Amino acid sequence: FELQKLPEGTFGRAYADHMISNNLDPDFYEVVPIIDDEIFCMMRLRQSHDFWHIVTGFDTSVAGEVGLQSFYYTQTRATIAPFVVGGAILRAGFRNREMLVPIFENISLGWVMGKNAKPFFPVDWESHWLTPLEDLKKLLL
Repeated sequence: FELQKLPEGTFGRAYADHMISNNLDPDFYEVVPIIDDEIFCMMRLRQSHDFWHIVTGFDTSVAGEVGLQSFYYTQTRATIAPFVVGGAILRAGFRNREMLVPIFENISLGWVMGKNAKPFFPVDWESHWLTPLEDLKKLLL
């Protein structure tokens, strides 16, 4: 991971560390030919998903994913987001009720953050590899 060679505290380094520590593959999603705006938006959201995790601070736990989906929905109205949130609530309600509190806290936090943040979708994330993460957060959140 080339980005792991960047200085500590930069957005690019935080991204590399996040991907490695969570054993995530940046090329996880199949590349789909961009034939219209809808496919472009879908692919860009997939490509930038973990960038959003890093800037918002939501981790990759179930509660963290739900918080990010709440943020996503306020920013993009992504149709999948309510289904992810609803599925997590149902799963926790049946299998792990202790998870309901952090899930609902993150839904609320993600919603408020998303409403107050600058738009994330048009950000050229890759041009910010060397930007200090804290500066990027101040710029966007």
